[in-house]
Amino acid sequence: MIKNKKNRLLLFSLFTFLIFKSNVNAAVGTINIPGGTLNVGETKTVQVTVSKNIMAADGTITSSDPSCLQIVKGGGYFIKVDYEGNNISTVATVTVKGLKACSTTLKVTGASLSAADGSSEDRDKTFTSSTFTVKEKPAPKPSNSNTTSNKPSNTTSNKTSNKTSNKTSNKTSNTTSNTTKKSDDNFLSTLGVVNYSFDKKFSSTITSYSILVGNDVNSIKVDAKASDSKSKVIISGTDSLKPGKNTARVTVIAENGDKRTYTIIINKENSSEEKEEKKEVKGEEEVLEKNSDNNLLDIKPSAGILSPVFNKNTTKYIIYVPYEVDNMSFNAILSNENAKLEVPKISDLKNGDNKITIKVTATDGSEKEYVVIVKRGINPQVLDNNNSYLKSLKINNGNLTTEFNKETYDYYYKGNNIEIESIAEDENANINVVKNGKTYYLYVESPSGEASIYTLRPYTRFTGISFKAAIIIGTFICGFVTKSLIKKDKTK
Repeated sequence: MIKNKKNRLLLFSLFTFLIFKSNVNAAVGTINIPGGTLNVGETKTVQVTVSKNIMAADGTITSSDPSCLQIVKGGGYFIKVDYEGNNISTVATVTVKGLKACSTTLKVTGASLSAADGSSEDRDKTFTSSTFTVKEKPAPKPSNSNTTSNKPSNTTSNKTSNKTSNKTSNKTSNTTSNTTKKSDDNFLSTLGVVNYSFDKKFSSTITSYSILVGNDVNSIKVDAKASDSKSKVIISGTDSLKPGKNTARVTVIAENGDKRTYTIIINKENSSEEKEEKKEVKGEEEVLEKNSDNNLLDIKPSAGILSPVFNKNTTKYIIYVPYEVDNMSFNAILSNENAKLEVPKISDLKNGDNKITIKVTATDGSEKEYVVIVKRGINPQVLDNNNSYLKSLKINNGNLTTEFNKETYDYYYKGNNIEIESIAEDENANINVVKNGKTYYLYVESPSGEASIYTLRPYTRFTGISFKAAIIIGTFICGFVTKSLIKKDKTK
C-alpha cells in the first residue's frame, strides 16, 4: 500500500509514461541469409532478405572467418529503402568462395530496420546467417600403375630385379605427375557490354543475356573475365551487326578442356525510315497523325548501369557511379520519334542522390516522366568520416513543436503538406527523406557508412507534453479528493 503522497505521484507518473510512450522497443524484423555447402575453390551466390512488413534496412555484411569463407562480391555496407513506404524483401546479393574445409557463417552488423507502418525501428542490431560448410574436393582415383610399382620379383636375378624396379619406379613417377588434376573452372567472374545494360543482372551461373542497340551500331565491345586465370576466353559475333536479332558468344575453356558458353542476344533497331509515322496531308500542310505513344525504348547512361533493367512501363530507376564521375549524359530513345523529348543537362553531380527527370510528350499532348536517381560515391579521402548528425532541420508550411537538437532523433510537427529542409554536419554525408503516411524519416548516412534516423510525426493533442502533464496532474487530484472524501466519511 502506498502511504506517501510523493510515492503515489511517482507511481502515477510512471504509469502514465508507460501508456503514452510512442516508440515500443520490440524487435520489428530480421535480416536473413541462407547458408549452404560448397567445395574448396567454388563460389556460391545467396540472397539477403528481410522479414515481412519492413520498408527500410541497412547494415554491413562480413564473413565470420575470412580465411574459411571469402566474400568476393556484395560484401560490406548495404542500404535498401522503399521511398513510398512499401514492403521490401531482397536487400542484397552476396557471392562467397570457399577457401578451406571448415564451417562458418556470415554476419550483418550495425543493422537498422524500419517497420512499413512507421510504428517503430530497430538500430545497431546483429544478425547471423545459416551455416556455410566448405568441403575438400574429392581426390582423384589412384592410377593402377601405382599399385604395382613396388611389386617384388623372387624368380629373377638381382640384375633383372633392379632393372625392372627402376623402370617401374620411373613409370609410376611419370604417371603420378601426369594425373595431377587440372582445374575444371569454366565460369566467368565478370561479363558486360561497354555502354549497354543487360536485360538481367549478371551471374556466373546464368548464361543467356540480351541488349538493345540503335540502328547505327555495327559492332559492340564485350568485357569478359574468367573466374580462373588458367582458363581461356574466346569472344565471337560482335561485329557486322544486322537489323533484328544477332548472337554474340563468349566461350570459356577451363584448364582441363571443359567448355561453357555465354550468349548475348543483340537486338538491333530497324532504320528510322521503317519506323516513320503515317502522316495525313491536308491541302499543302503536312500534319502528323496524333497518338498517345509517350514511351521510351531505352535509356542509355554515359556511366553506370541502369537498375532495374529498362522497361517502357517502369518509370523509376537507380544508377550507382563512383566518386570520380562528376557529370553524366543520357541517350533516351523514343518509341515514337515524333514525340517531344526533354532530357536535363547534368554537369555537376553532388555526392549521394541526384534526381534526373526525363520527360516524354506524345503527339496528342499526353506526358510521361522517367525518373533516374544517380547515386554518386563518396570521396575516398573522407571515407573515415563517421559523422551522421544533422546540422539543421527546418520545415516549411508548419513548425516543429520542440527546438532542434542534433542528438534528439524524434520530433513532432504541426502543419499540412510540409516541406523539409535539412543540412548534414558533414557535407559529404547523404540524406534520404522517406514518407510513410504523415510520418517522415530522414536517413543520414556518413561517408564511413554509419547512419542516423530522424523521425518526424504529426502532432496531435494526445501526443503533446501538456496533455500528458494534464493526465498526471488530473490523476493526482482525483486521488487526493478521493482520499479526503474517505477521511471525511470515516469522521462522520
